This record gives sequence, C-alpha cells and structure tokens, in this order.
Amino acid sequence: MKNLCIAAFMLAGPAIAYAYPEVVFNAESQCLSQLTGTGTRYVPPCSFTASTYYADRNQSYTSSALVQNGLFKTNFQYRFICESIRPLSLRYTLSADLNAVSTSRITGSIGAEKNSIELTHDFSRASLVFDSLSGASGFQAIKPGCKLTVDQLVTYPEPRYYGQLASHLATLNNQFATLLGLATPSTDYIQLLSAIDNATSAFELLQFDLEDEFLLDVVNDSITQLTTSRNVLNNQCRSGSNTTLCSKEVANIRSFVDYRLSFNETNIRDLYNFVNEQSQWLSSYELGRDKTLLNSVAAKLRSQL
Repeated sequence: MKNLCIAAFMLAGPAIAYAYPEVVFNAESQCLSQLTGTGTRYVPPCSFTASTYYADRNQSYTSSALVQNGLFKTNFQYRFICESIRPLSLRYTLSADLNAVSTSRITGSIGAEKNSIELTHDFSRASLVFDSLSGASGFQAIKPGCKLTVDQLVTYPEPRYYGQLASHLATLNNQFATLLGLATPSTDYIQLLSAIDNATSAFELLQFDLEDEFLLDVVNDSITQLTTSRNVLNNQCRSGSNTTLCSKEVANIRSFVDYRLSFNETNIRDLYNFVNEQSQWLSSYELGRDKTLLNSVAAKLRSQL
C-alpha cells in the first residue's frame, strides 16, 4: 500500500456558481396591479419571457476518464408561493443531454415549503428552462406575495454510482496486491495458481456489475492475461517441467500485476482528489443524504491510498 500523496493536477475548469436564489416570476412586477375591496390584487396581462438557468458545478479534477464516463446528478430546488383564483403554473425543462430530460409544470401553492427535483445524467452541462406561463389570462386575481424562485440548481457526482466505482477499484487493488506479494520465485506455484483463480473469479463477477466501460476494459484485459499465465504456470511448474520457463512466467505475472496495481492506484488517487474536492465544495448546499454518501466515498478511496 503506497503512502497517500495528493497530486497537484491541472484543473479542468473552475468552480462555477450562479447567483441563486433567482426570481423567475413575481406577480407584483410582472402583472397589473388592481385595488379591490379585499386589498391589492394582481391581474392579467402578466408579462413573461422564457428564461434559461445553468447549474452550479465544480469542474476541478474532472480530466480523469473515470469521471468523464461517470454519472452526475442535478438538484433543482424551488419555492412557488402563490394564491390565486385559478392555478398559476410555469412549464419547465430540466436537461443535461438528449437522454436526460425532465419536462413538467410547477404550480403555485399557499405553503412556503421548498420543493426539489432531481435529474441523473452524464458529464454534460445541466440547464433549466422556463418557457411558458399558464393561468395568467382571462378572469384571474392573484394575491400579493405570488413568486417563484430557483433556490438551488447544482450538479454533483451521483453518490451511489461513485460509491460502487470506489468499491470496484478497492476490489481490484486488493486482488492485484495479493498477486504481487505471491509472484516471487520463492512462492509455491500451487499457492500462486490459487491466488490467480481467486482474482479471476473476482474479476468475472465485476464484469456483470461494472457500468464504466473504461474500467471494464481493464478487468477484461486482466482476466485474459491471468488466464494465459495460469495455463503457462500449470504446464511449466510441475515436477520435471522446465523451471526456467516457470520462473520466467512468474516474472511476467509480477511485471503485469505491478503495472496494473500502479495504474489502479493512480485511478484511485485521481478519483479521491475529485470526490474529496466535490465534497468540500458542496458543503454550503442542501443535498440531504447525498452529501453524507459522498463523504463516505471519499473516505473509502482514501483508505486505499
């Protein structure tokens, strides 16, 4: 296990934060004012222009292939306090790519509770568009205080996805470390064969669980290499076999495993830097359990360094 060394990577981009909360609709400034027997009311016509908002995000340490192939979540929190004769609503579209789009309507209510909408997507930039206002025509009267605000719009790593990825990297690390410790001339070849079988079985299980294509290629290549080496060891290390060829294959295994272990530890270090930076940057956002899960992912990755 190597000592923890946090590298100073070149950032892929700065943290981007917009001025939320942002007022999307305010009847007081966008509708006509009319004094009635029960006080001021706001009536049509109400002006509304389509508007687009972009999610806060932190692009630090996002150059890793594991990050760019990963899943992200955009959290949209809003308040729409509105009391009117007929329901007032705004149509929105929250999107990040062609396959991740949420379109619906937000309707005003008397309560002041904060509402939340989440969207899971790829590495793409997330945007929120309000494109139409309904209920602000014909016979309508709106009480003062009718306002829709975007309180939070933020994109961050999808915690469960990166938690699973951290577990897979830990499995790879443990298997490679075990093989490296056994791939020596003094190790009994039966013991080394058993370790190769265990590692191959663990990697085959990962094949059915991995979502990241980059890491899946690493696993597939490792299975192929270890299977080939096992066959060579089985033929060359038996009694009466060529001990020179046996020793050579043990050295080949050690070289391959040492490379893979070093490569895997680099991936863990890169991913730790990314998740840890994200966790710290998100400290001021309301993310509920997701924030705790991201902290746990960072701790799991750190334990492997």
